[in-house]
Formats: sequence, C-alpha cells, structure tokens
Amino acid sequence: MDLRLTLEGLIEPIAISQGLELIQVQCIRTPGRWIVRIFVDRPEGGITLGECASMSREIGHVFEAEDPIGVPYTLEVSSPGLNRPLTRPEHFARFQGGRVSVTTRTPVLGRRRFAGVLESSSEEAGVTLVLDEGERTTLKFSEIAEAHLVVDPWQKRAGGTEKA
Repeated sequence: MDLRLTLEGLIEPIAISQGLELIQVQCIRTPGRWIVRIFVDRPEGGITLGECASMSREIGHVFEAEDPIGVPYTLEVSSPGLNRPLTRPEHFARFQGGRVSVTTRTPVLGRRRFAGVLESSSEEAGVTLVLDEGERTTLKFSEIAEAHLVVDPWQKRAGGTEKA
C-alpha cells in the first residue's frame, strides 16, 4: 500500500477529533531519513501554532505505536498557508470564486499549467476555470496533478477595504 495513503488513514481520525481538517500529507525521501510533512487547517478560521503542536504530539504517539514508516523520519505539522493546496473535490467546492493555479498530469489542450478563477466544481464534471486569458476550460480531477489557491495580498478584501 502507498505510504502516503497509510499515513492519511492514521492521521485523519486525529485531525477530526481535534476539529481540524487534514489537507495534505507529503512524504519526502532525503539521504538517511524521510520528512513527513502534514498540513492541517480548521475548516473556518485557520489553525494556531498550539494546535499544530498538539497534532504533532498525537501523531507522534500513533506513529510510535504503529511504526508505519519503518525508517528514521522527521515529522512536520503546519498550516497550509494562504496559497493552500487543493487536494480533494470538497476543497475545490469550498473555494469556488477564488483564484487558482492548476498543473495537470499530462498536457490538456496543449498545456499543463492553468491559472484563473475557479468557476465551478463537481465530482462528476471536475473543475471549470475561467482562465486569465478569458477562455473557460474544464479539467477532470483525474487530470489534476497539483492545484493551489493563489492569494494576491493586494486584492480587495471582504468589506471593500484594501490591504496596504
């Protein structure tokens, strides 16, 4: 079984028990050890450093008991940040209307990189983007290799104010 999927299965219940959402698990192989990078967030309102530390302790206890990695590793738990990855259909649905950057596994319409506004999302149809060039395209979830929000710190904020 895929290590990332195994780890997600162990981590997701911990996140849920703390009122958090598992965003992404990255397994990075380096010489002599692995880095296991876990991104968690609160569905509404963000996550604190204390919550990341609590998650790290809980995950550490489970990993010690289960030993899913079997080699030396470094565990990192953090917020996904403003330009958070979109890894599940529900992430895309939640951020409709937001700016996104998407990379596909293979070329679609002669290209692999797409940037624009996430117009719609459904598990059946995939995601529809209004590209920066003005055209509209739909990508199936199976075509998407990587996607993330693109937050412009100068864009207008809710309430009509601009961040200076």
